[in-house]
Amino acid sequence: MRSLPRPHFRQHLAAALLLLAWAGMAQAAPACDAKAAGSRAYRQASALVERLPDYRAWAASHQQPAVFGMPVDGQVRFGGRCYWSVSVYLDMGDRLGLWTVFLVHLGSGDILVDDAASEAPLSLQAWRHKYRTLPDPSQGKPERAPSRP
Repeated sequence: MRSLPRPHFRQHLAAALLLLAWAGMAQAAPACDAKAAGSRAYRQASALVERLPDYRAWAASHQQPAVFGMPVDGQVRFGGRCYWSVSVYLDMGDRLGLWTVFLVHLGSGDILVDDAASEAPLSLQAWRHKYRTLPDPSQGKPERAPSRP
């Protein structure tokens, strides 16, 4: 009977390093599964959205109040980073009308916008350019951003 060759020390070391690297990557990627309800981080993300001039102009252009979708919002992963989804609705009494969903990264302050017309979120600047969400200073009145279908 023939015996199998014994692995060298280097092979054991390489396998151990590979295992450690894999374990480190698994720990480095946060779960991105937190829910918004009761979350201080979600409240911080919502506050960033409330400070946007686009949000303020849109909210001021309606008689009904703007509300956030806390029960449906939570963390999502995009581009290897965790973002808080912050859904903005118009409260019409008997129903809510979705305006848009912002994706807020608290660490950097980056804000993306979920665009129903494309597969990937838009940068805030691209969204503003595409939908002209900021008030036109020459008009004196804020423009209404399109509602989602």
